[in-house]
Amino acid sequence: MAKEESFTKLPVINFSRFLNGSAKERQEVADEIGDACRRVGFFYLSDHGISQDLQDRVFAESKKFFALPLEEKLKLKKAGPICFPGYIPLCTERISRLGDYKEVFNCVHELPADDEYYQMQGADLYKGNVWPDNLPTFRRTIYDEYLTAMIDLADKVMESYALTLQLPADWFKPITRKPIAVARLAYYPSFSCELSQDQLSCGAHTDDNGVTLLMQQEGVCGLQVKNGQGEWIDAVPIHGTIVVNIGDLVERWSNGHFKATEHRVLMQPGVERYSAIVFHTPDYHATIECCVKDEIPKYPAIIAGDFIKNRGEAHSKPLDQWTDNEQNLISAEEYSLKLRADVNQKH
Repeated sequence: MAKEESFTKLPVINFSRFLNGSAKERQEVADEIGDACRRVGFFYLSDHGISQDLQDRVFAESKKFFALPLEEKLKLKKAGPICFPGYIPLCTERISRLGDYKEVFNCVHELPADDEYYQMQGADLYKGNVWPDNLPTFRRTIYDEYLTAMIDLADKVMESYALTLQLPADWFKPITRKPIAVARLAYYPSFSCELSQDQLSCGAHTDDNGVTLLMQQEGVCGLQVKNGQGEWIDAVPIHGTIVVNIGDLVERWSNGHFKATEHRVLMQPGVERYSAIVFHTPDYHATIECCVKDEIPKYPAIIAGDFIKNRGEAHSKPLDQWTDNEQNLISAEEYSLKLRADVNQKH
């Protein structure tokens, strides 16, 4: 775990100079991002290139989807971990022990049927999208436009990570050519009385992936980030910005310099909330190991897809098999290392 800081707010970083600036300007912005990654693990990104029109249309489609009758949404429910495509009903995802008080729709970045990754272990993270029949612009907006644009943005954020870690800007590119990318629409319904700590709107956790990009509904708080003193800091929505946070894989890549910070969603009674997230992860078979020069690795090397799949499966298990975030992390690392040892033994 990277060094924890007692921050009281999330930094705001203007990304336009990284997207359009000189090499010097790109490095300056990358170092701002690096500072945020080391101290906080979260930051707001402004001037990121995702149009306000697209953001507004994503939320409009999300509201249409979650307003559908339950029987229509259940037609899109699929078995499998929470990272799989389809609809996840209220209180089904168990990041909180008793199930998170939210509904979710996921879709994944699909690969062509003749792609080698489509046939290999982990292929279920690259296919299987399902779509509502009676929302004609839903797929185009959420998949063709939103997910595609956010994958491009995540690639740029990864370039900034590389630069601030004193690596070539394209260092991550060879292992993010076929990223596991999940677009998630989340709806947090209102409730009449406060939820218990065993059933939050979304339980406390760190993200398992590389880059998380979050669009928040304006005017509605809910996301909270835990600082080094154990205080929960509100990530208040800021118009037009995207919230970026570090996942477990990037913390491991950075050898603990970057911080995968614990966060949760805590809603107040009588308030509903919508959010749209993209989880961007390296190629399934990418090896995640220390990329910092001249340092002894703090973490054993793991395979990206094995790790996140196991993490996701843990949040889909019944109540008697529930584990908290710390134990989930340990179990996922052990699972990934065992698979890797089995493969090495066969060869």
